Amino acid sequence: MQKIRIWAVLCVCCLAVGAFGYTYRAVTAVVPAWEPVQQLPTILIDPGHGGFDGGAVGVDGVVEKDVNLAIALKLRDLFTACGFDTVLTRQGDEALGGEEGSTRQRKNADLHQRMALTEEYPDGILLSIHQNYYGDPQAFGAQVFYGPQNPESRRLGETMQQYLVGQLQPENTRQAKECTQDVYLIHNAQVPCLLVECGFLSNPQDTYRRLCLFGAGGEHAANRKTGSLNRERNVAMAVTKNRSVYVCQNCGYESAKWYGRCPDCGEWNSMTEEVRQQVSAGKTKSAAPVASAQPAQVARLSEIDWNDSERYRTGVEELDRVLGGGIVAGSVTLLSGDPGIGKSTLLLQICQYLCDGLKILYVSGEESARQLKLRANRLGVLSD
Repeated sequence: MQKIRIWAVLCVCCLAVGAFGYTYRAVTAVVPAWEPVQQLPTILIDPGHGGFDGGAVGVDGVVEKDVNLAIALKLRDLFTACGFDTVLTRQGDEALGGEEGSTRQRKNADLHQRMALTEEYPDGILLSIHQNYYGDPQAFGAQVFYGPQNPESRRLGETMQQYLVGQLQPENTRQAKECTQDVYLIHNAQVPCLLVECGFLSNPQDTYRRLCLFGAGGEHAANRKTGSLNRERNVAMAVTKNRSVYVCQNCGYESAKWYGRCPDCGEWNSMTEEVRQQVSAGKTKSAAPVASAQPAQVARLSEIDWNDSERYRTGVEELDRVLGGGIVAGSVTLLSGDPGIGKSTLLLQICQYLCDGLKILYVSGEESARQLKLRANRLGVLSD
């Protein structure tokens, strides 16, 4: 147990310097010291993704594989300086499984190659470096996931998460968790192994910090001003970028990452890659003129002219009552709630009711056409 704690603290020191930008002196000042360990394990550093598999795509098109590799290379130097033997599963932008076969076959081959390399070092500790992504741009914080095959993985992961939070990120409330079988490498590795989600590419501050630290992301990092996250760009025309999306062929679930098992429907080997164009428009420095304020007019209640606005019944009695009798023509209504509570289902039912006499345009920014079609079939929505 004592040895695991020492390894964990040494790993935290290197991760703190390599992945989070702290100085080595600042980290060692708050980490307890023990006697040196006589036999140090080999550190296997796995920069997640690579080559055709870019991983998650963050703000401004930052690709996860680039950030992972930049962190891994710095970790290698730090661990080597601390006396560890280190091995990288990849040292460039490459996939280990070759270029032949479908996306799924290539991804599986890549994972098996990484596993084979891990098995060559039975005395090693495997650290797989990744970046997280979530729909809420405010989500932040590092999180450690440990493998279930070796009991030392849990002790190492919990100790590392404890020191990451206690010494480096006190505002971070995340806890170490066991890796699920969806993460093939960490779930099946026999050596002590951890997957470290260093931060969120969906969080502009997390992403910006990593770009400044490592220069990951190529031209994206070079184009940033170091003084402010709220910088403006004088860009007049839209920029088109290609990004990979992995779509479940069974239920239509979409993800920026490839999964062996669909997180939504649980189907195995159903995720296929689709390349899509993403158009982002830059901001211009000129601001629209602000209309001058008009003085308020005092009027008697009896003098106010009013007409009951035209309303459209939704077919849902409770919703019509909340809306005061139906949807007001020309109005905008915001329907909010927790994920999975039934917002899309309710809206599709409303569209079915309103389409009798009205033309309805259903616009979705997060669901695929296939997902909408599956829901429409389930609800019996037959109208186009």
